Amino acid sequence: KMNLSKKLSIMLIPAFFGLLPVAGGALMSAPILEQVDSELDVNKKVAINVWFRHVLILIYPISSAMIVASVLTGISLYIIFISLLPPFIIMVGIGYYTLVRKVESYEEEFHRDLKRVFHNFLPIIIAPLIDFIGRTFFPQIVPELFLVFGLCISLVVGLKFSNIKLIDISNIAQKMKIWRFPLLIFAMFWFLEIFIRSGVANEIGNLNLSFFLFILIGFFLGFATGRIQLPLSILIPIYLVQYAIFPMPLMELIFLYCSIFLGYLITPIHPCVAYSINYYKTNYKKVIKVLSVPAFLCFGLLLGVYSFTLFL
Repeated sequence: KMNLSKKLSIMLIPAFFGLLPVAGGALMSAPILEQVDSELDVNKKVAINVWFRHVLILIYPISSAMIVASVLTGISLYIIFISLLPPFIIMVGIGYYTLVRKVESYEEEFHRDLKRVFHNFLPIIIAPLIDFIGRTFFPQIVPELFLVFGLCISLVVGLKFSNIKLIDISNIAQKMKIWRFPLLIFAMFWFLEIFIRSGVANEIGNLNLSFFLFILIGFFLGFATGRIQLPLSILIPIYLVQYAIFPMPLMELIFLYCSIFLGYLITPIHPCVAYSINYYKTNYKKVIKVLSVPAFLCFGLLLGVYSFTLFL
């Protein structure tokens, strides 16, 4: 509805669908991406669908991964958000250059309806906006209250815009298994407490691992687990114990967060990767040849920037 070019369309469609809190949501954007360009190589479509679905998640301030990172490190949620903007821009640029640049444009014109676009995305932007205002202007109040309030307002607005009735929410919650997130948070902090008290963090911390190795391990754990929160909950306590520091230095968190994120992005056990491969009827071996190009360019750049900071 925005009369966008084909290149911009195939970048924005997965990106905006990525903000919806649905596991494996790449399956929702895949059919629309297919309609925009049915002639594009299927492996490139999988890579585009996965890559651009997650670039906005990297900086979405109420994503579970960013909230966990903020709590574990003691760094403000929105300071992390601002600090992740440069990596976000780099990921978009590299993703465009490697995946989208050679896509042929179409000449067909469509009616541009910005009002409808804003109307559809209003429920998505309300929650982080309320959360940001609350944390900024009312720091004396428990910050999570603003997030809960913002999510409730988003839910009410979303229900008003849709044909869904309030009574249907319980059925939707059951299908989404909405209780998994609070259970995950509880289990993660329980694991964290046991992990610290067990002395394992101290034992590993005594090895005096270089932060360069932390970055490599972060990428590996992101790839091996298909998660962001779990590697964060393992590596951050080890870092804090080893360096006897709290809160964690911001730059170190950004390097670690991005390395985990890139590993998580390309793993075959990532639901979005698996669902996209299944939809486009291809296989991981072919897809990774395409998807690994922007991923390893970004990871190589990350390692290069970190190495450069060592000489400053």
